[in-house]
Amino acid sequence: MSTADFDPVLVIARRGDVTAVWQVETDPNITRGDFSGAWLLTPEGVSGFAATAEWLPERTDPAAVLRSLVHWPVLLADEVPVADSSDTSANPEATPIPEIPQELRIDLPATYVAVAEALETARRDFANANPGKRQPAWPVIAEISRVSGHAPKDLAGPALDAVTAVMDVARGLRIWLREWAAFEKVRARRLPDAQGTSPGELAKAPLRWGA
Repeated sequence: MSTADFDPVLVIARRGDVTAVWQVETDPNITRGDFSGAWLLTPEGVSGFAATAEWLPERTDPAAVLRSLVHWPVLLADEVPVADSSDTSANPEATPIPEIPQELRIDLPATYVAVAEALETARRDFANANPGKRQPAWPVIAEISRVSGHAPKDLAGPALDAVTAVMDVARGLRIWLREWAAFEKVRARRLPDAQGTSPGELAKAPLRWGA
């Protein structure tokens, strides 16, 4: 598990030989819509919001760009269900992405366990610090799900499918991050001396990845 604060998350989907990558910031002090970087990697080359970023070497080589990007934790779009759906079966259109090492793949079940533990710890700490006092209205943190939005109008086929998948999951991830930040604001106000944080400091979202 990385110890770096507020690592961004890469949401990635692949359809055939087309790979879409969306970078989502996790720092609650940064607001950049649904993403802060976007790349579409095809046999024809590299395009997208940050395709010409100077920090990327070999910007015209899709495989090299993917290798450069994949050092942040990765959320595979096809592992995230549609909202209000319990169907977690594999998307028949999804293509495996072996270039992403297992140790960088976000473990959603482990993440949700960590969220539940954080909520329970906050309730327990508040009860211990304030015997007999009513619990605050702790915000609800739902599981990450896909959130549909406007599909890109200038894409078609596998590119459209891949980009739509990552955009939908990026929206859902941003909602989840906002819910976590809302919980953290209540915790920081009600439990300013909580172990592991400075007074008023918001803890990073408990995303879990790797072994």
